[in-house]
Amino acid sequence: MQQLDRRKVADIAQMLLRWSDGDPDQFGLDCQPSGGGASDAGLLASVKAEQVRRSNRHKLLGVGRDLFSDPAWDLLLELYVARLGRKRLSSSAIGLDAGIAQSTALRWLTYLVSLGLVERTQDPADKRRQWVALSERAAEGMRRCFS
Repeated sequence: MQQLDRRKVADIAQMLLRWSDGDPDQFGLDCQPSGGGASDAGLLASVKAEQVRRSNRHKLLGVGRDLFSDPAWDLLLELYVARLGRKRLSSSAIGLDAGIAQSTALRWLTYLVSLGLVERTQDPADKRRQWVALSERAAEGMRRCFS
């Protein structure tokens, strides 16, 4: 992973952790808490709109998708959608759902786990599979971001 990518993820991690502590800080991500408590359905609609907007940027400008690549944020969005929908995601499926190569997704998941933003749990029924989910602090930060 490039140093710049790690710095970007560290900034996102800081933003989420500060928001989860009730200290909203502006990191230039157009992601400021409004102070109102949104319902899960409202939050889900906001997150899905962000996902659509992100996936269409390259089309609007007529450039390659990789120009706007931000795998860490895409994974966090996908995990938040799963949380709001009360769905479980496996570490092998999340990359497909987020439109990220599996090797890239697994590398970023490992890094997000090391930052405490994502948690992995072993599937007791199938030892080959791991479930991934946002940590409580990251989920709270995402909630504040989209409220």
